[in-house]
Order: sequence, then structure tokens, then C-alpha cells
Amino acid sequence: QSLTLLAYKGPASSGLYRQGFLFLLLNLAGIGALMSVSWILVGKALKPLKENQQKQNEFIAAASHELRSPITVILSNLTACRSGLIPNDDCEQFMDNMDKECCRMSYLVGDMLLLASADAGHWVIRMAPLDMDTLLISIYERFEPLYQDKGVCLKLDLPEASLPRIYGDENRLEQIFAVLLDNALR
Repeated sequence: QSLTLLAYKGPASSGLYRQGFLFLLLNLAGIGALMSVSWILVGKALKPLKENQQKQNEFIAAASHELRSPITVILSNLTACRSGLIPNDDCEQFMDNMDKECCRMSYLVGDMLLLASADAGHWVIRMAPLDMDTLLISIYERFEPLYQDKGVCLKLDLPEASLPRIYGDENRLEQIFAVLLDNALR
């Protein structure tokens, strides 16, 4: 058995073609709109990631700069002691300088871990009374060998009378002076 269906194709069939073409255009427009919205949403979703990447790069740059100073001081003190040109009595002072710089580096690493893990947004300040003469002499003694190795004169002029005591964070002040002295040497 077979069935044959004959139909008249008049103006209505051309309307079907136009309607099919219209549906195709609407589908393409919908796909384009969906792609545009997706592009915008993905861009907004990636923006915080880019900002975090930038913050991480800034953090790494600051961390390397902060750690470079103590390492340079330690290496210059070690070189001065090993050279044999320094008397053994003075080497003890160089060893004290290296010990102080190692402690400072440990403090810096602790700060960096705090910043990296918690992103706290504030520094822990340990305020205490400080003798500025002692602080400046200590920093001078640590950086003097480094400056001598580079052939640069480092001079500390203190007044006859003692400087007034201040209330501050000794580690943060040492950190600031170390960065300034390291930058000046470079």
C-alpha cells in the first residue's frame, strides 16, 4: 500500500522560508547576545583575580626588597670576618651584627606570613620607650661594613647631648632605616 499526498505550494510556502530564515537570524542573534553577556560576566569575574595577582606581585617585590637588606649586611660582615683583615675582637662585633640581622629577617618573614595568610590590612605595632642614640648607633654598626665594601663613607653625627627618648616600635624603625640606607647605597 502506498499513499501519495499532493499539495499546492503557493505563496504560503515562501512565507515558511522567510519564517525559517527569520528563526535562523533570531537564533544567531541569541547566540551572539549570550556570548556577549558571557564575555562581560567572565571579565567581571576575572577582575578580582587580576587585582589579587597584581597585589601578589607587589607583595613579592616588597618582600624581596625587605629581605635583600639583611642578607646583604650578613654577607658583607661574613666576608669582612673571613678576609683576615679584621682583628678577632672586631669580628665579634660583626658576628653580633649578623645575629641582629638574622633576628630582623626572622621578624620580616613573620610579617610577610601574616600578610600573606590573613591579608590583615594593618601592622602590629609594639610600642615601647626607645633610646634613639642606641638605635642609630646599632644601625650604623650594622651597615658600616657594607658601605666600606662598596667604598662609600657612612657617617653618623650625634649631638653631644643624648637624643630624647621616643615611644615607638624599634623593629619598624630599624626596618625603615635599613630600607633607606640600602636604597641610598644602591
